[in-house]
Amino acid sequence: MPLYKALFTIAHLRSLLVVFLLGFSGMGCRKVLLSEESVHRTELYLAGKFGYVNDPELTALLDRVSSRIIHGSGHHPGPITLLVLDTDERGAFSTAGGRTYLTRGLILALRNEAELASIIAHELSHHLTGDTEREVDSPQEELDRELRADREGVRMLGNARYSEGAAFTALQAFSEQEPRIIARMRGLAPTLLQQDSLSTESSREFTRVKRRLRALSGM
Repeated sequence: MPLYKALFTIAHLRSLLVVFLLGFSGMGCRKVLLSEESVHRTELYLAGKFGYVNDPELTALLDRVSSRIIHGSGHHPGPITLLVLDTDERGAFSTAGGRTYLTRGLILALRNEAELASIIAHELSHHLTGDTEREVDSPQEELDRELRADREGVRMLGNARYSEGAAFTALQAFSEQEPRIIARMRGLAPTLLQQDSLSTESSREFTRVKRRLRALSGM
């Protein structure tokens, strides 16, 4: 499927979730998004719409990479749950309650473990800064939040001894026609491409997981 058809732009997904959440509560969306019930219902909604990939090797890989990033960051964001949505679409996002979602399609589009680490580091930075506990008021504010998460994610990558350049190349797995992705790539390129080689760091575990996910998707 062409990248420009990807459903998981951040704005699209958040609007989808807000509509869903407001459908069962008359509370303001910020309060709804922060409630335990809304977190649970969001999981159930995503499970019904897409389903989750339940694979022990995938879970082990995500746990190992996220633990390496958290350990290197010097900060602990609290309990974090990484879930993989069973869809070919490419996306990653975080919600309140320590939930981070990636899609099967995104993982398959990443070229190495360092790029996977960069996606996880970016999402973990949203938890560390409390972004998932606050709503944004404008597209510019949302972009600023993403750029801050990119910068913090780069720092976390370096501390975890992953190539910081992976933060740039991983964005190529998303739609390069998405204006927000273009802006993020422009924000990262001047420094990363000058000071850091583009990483090819991977692992046999990452390769095995991609092979299993390809089999699942029938590729």
